[in-house]
Amino acid sequence: MTFTAFAQVRLRIYEEMLADPEVLRSHQWPHNLELLERVRQNGCALGLATMSDCEQARRVLDVLGLSAHFDFVATRDDVDHPKPHPEIYLLVASELDVSPAECLVIEDSPSGVRAARAAGMGVIAVTTPMTRQAFREEDVLDRRWVVDDSAELPAVVLECIVAHQDKHVGGSCHYTTPFFVLLFVGFVAATFWEYEPVRPVP
Repeated sequence: MTFTAFAQVRLRIYEEMLADPEVLRSHQWPHNLELLERVRQNGCALGLATMSDCEQARRVLDVLGLSAHFDFVATRDDVDHPKPHPEIYLLVASELDVSPAECLVIEDSPSGVRAARAAGMGVIAVTTPMTRQAFREEDVLDRRWVVDDSAELPAVVLECIVAHQDKHVGGSCHYTTPFFVLLFVGFVAATFWEYEPVRPVP
């Protein structure tokens, strides 16, 4: 299968998933959502930088009741250059009025990781069935910041914050550190390739 054909299949499945609210709800990543709630409760600013279009992103957030969770949402409609260009992350940082160096990005793809790093931000990668092999083959990030099991994400974020504080302020770790967490719409939609749409029997 060519890349174009593969991309079309992915897009069709993604659109089927977006069309069914119950499918979206059943494909949430609870540990990622737990992290989202935790950082909100601790006063961190939250942004969303996604290469989904505005309508797709809005639908996912509305269905999951997350529309009010983010201080700013940027989609591919807001930028001229897609990831791995850093434009979308720099836009979110600018809108949040924070330095890129004080941003922590949670990503699920090598291109997203490259975009975050090019923006000068800290980044943690949560691999998926579709991106796991690419992360193993490509040296895009220190392996300690690559998470294969999303259940480990909160602990890895905490470790990253400690490392950031040790480097910049030498203090103890709290979630109220001046790190601002940027999340990706893939914290839900990245599981769409595990969704097996029901096909009519011929």
